[in-house]
Amino acid sequence: MVNSSEIIEKAKSLLNLRFDRELAEMLGMSAAALSERRRKNSIPIEAIKKILLEKSIDSSFLDSEGRSKEMKADSSQTMNPESVRLKDEVISIQKKYIERLEKTIERLEEDKKKRNQRNEPLWYNEMYNCPTSPV
Repeated sequence: MVNSSEIIEKAKSLLNLRFDRELAEMLGMSAAALSERRRKNSIPIEAIKKILLEKSIDSSFLDSEGRSKEMKADSSQTMNPESVRLKDEVISIQKKYIERLEKTIERLEEDKKKRNQRNEPLWYNEMYNCPTSPV
């Protein structure tokens, strides 16, 4: 069975809270009361479940079957809307960067083919295809 500390820590993690007092406030009790309930292993599971459900967060780890299982949450279930927006923005930027890299690779391969078609050695291209010299 999962103990109270694990449930409290899991709930704080899912709700993106750092301190017990923040969870206690959401539960309508003082931090000292939550600490005492933790010590006695008598936390308000239904109240925590209600808060999680209000925020559309999976609360299955609080079910009687879920308590005996290892508590693992999918990070995508716990992300707030701002985090999701930032994640999507990063993915979009990465896709654009990958497209630019692919185009650069294509251009370089085309240049290499053109150079090979002329049958000119690389050192020739470097010496005679350079811009005007500063002489």
